[in-house]
Amino acid sequence: ILTFLYRAYSSHSTSMKNPFSDVKSSDYYYNAALWAYEKGMVTGSTFGGDRPCTRAMAMEYMWKADASRAFHIESNGYLSEYFYLGDGDDDTVVPNVVIPDHVVGIYPISLYYCKRLASVTIPTSVTTIDERAFEGCNGLTDVYYEGSEEQWRAIDIAPNNDALLKVTIHYNSEKQPVETGFTDVPSTADYAEAVKWAVDKGVTAGTSATTFSPDSVCTRGQIVTF
Repeated sequence: ILTFLYRAYSSHSTSMKNPFSDVKSSDYYYNAALWAYEKGMVTGSTFGGDRPCTRAMAMEYMWKADASRAFHIESNGYLSEYFYLGDGDDDTVVPNVVIPDHVVGIYPISLYYCKRLASVTIPTSVTTIDERAFEGCNGLTDVYYEGSEEQWRAIDIAPNNDALLKVTIHYNSEKQPVETGFTDVPSTADYAEAVKWAVDKGVTAGTSATTFSPDSVCTRGQIVTF
């Protein structure tokens, strides 16, 4: 599915260093794998290109691909722009932003006056939040930080980020439960939010009225239909 998403969303070659020990430049999914890593859709030092893709994995990849369109990440690892700003009517606005875990810093005014931003997940890779990065984010209520309180306090947070002073910070990836309506998707599952997004967008209605079958392997027909 990552190759399909890559072709649908990008199809450009990348010059970034290959982070995967099991991906060769001759592999047909080489650019797709690096694109997915660059967008924060996959992590780690191995890719597993021949592994089967479950329904849960497919929803996560699509959800992250959709969210990644909102960001521009520089080659030095800094988030420099969040495209869907303000309080317009564009339904592609992502009110709950997950910053990819290879981002090391957030440039000034990256999320400036992003009024529809309700929560943000920040990875431990972030060491710097520049001045005015979150200025005007008046709707921000929660920050989900993947590290400890001590690690959060070590981040260099510049002035004029008052929105970060008013939020509830959830340490160690503490996340709110997400109810999907499916009995086989735990509300605390890593993929629960992706499943809810897929249902809300009409991507899937589940395998029955009450089940999603997250561990079932996707067929090519299901993937292209998604």
